[in-house]
Amino acid sequence: MTGYQTIIFDIGNVIVRWSPEEIIRLTLGDAGDAHAHANQIFQSDIWQALNRGTLTEAQAKQRFADDTALSPAQLETLSAAHTEREKLKSQSKPMFYGNKLYPSARHLLLANPDLVAGGDLGKAVTSLNDKARRAKNQGEVRNLSLDRVGAEYDLAKIGFADEFDGFVAQLVELVGEVALTELFYELKLRTLLS
Repeated sequence: MTGYQTIIFDIGNVIVRWSPEEIIRLTLGDAGDAHAHANQIFQSDIWQALNRGTLTEAQAKQRFADDTALSPAQLETLSAAHTEREKLKSQSKPMFYGNKLYPSARHLLLANPDLVAGGDLGKAVTSLNDKARRAKNQGEVRNLSLDRVGAEYDLAKIGFADEFDGFVAQLVELVGEVALTELFYELKLRTLLS
């Protein structure tokens, strides 16, 4: 191979999924304006310098700490999200809300922060999982975990959030969309308020 001096790879939304607002919601649990926070971070000169390699990660964290209201813990969380894929627990139980299937109660609530209404995310996740367990015990839904679905329908195990949509697409091919509501709990507004 001669004549090539540089090869450029287009990473964002080509090789890996890039959704700044989702990164903000999933890593910071921000119930505020995710769009504004995403712009503040990912459109900043600091982020651009980090991407160009003219700032180290440590330097970028320090500049973000100096220039934004982000806490050291939030910066660390954001840094981890920037460098690692989000892992899913094999015992996660997918849930429906608003005609969308989420990998877990936590993912559902982070994507819909108005459902938590400024409350404690951990307690809201526990409450939602309890509602799903009661629905299972009453025979309304099977409330299967990712591992159980994989075993029952001979699907490959998934371990990361970015594999979830493909997993669901394979499941839909096997059982159809309607059958998904029998497998997984569906949060309805009236359920949340009770």
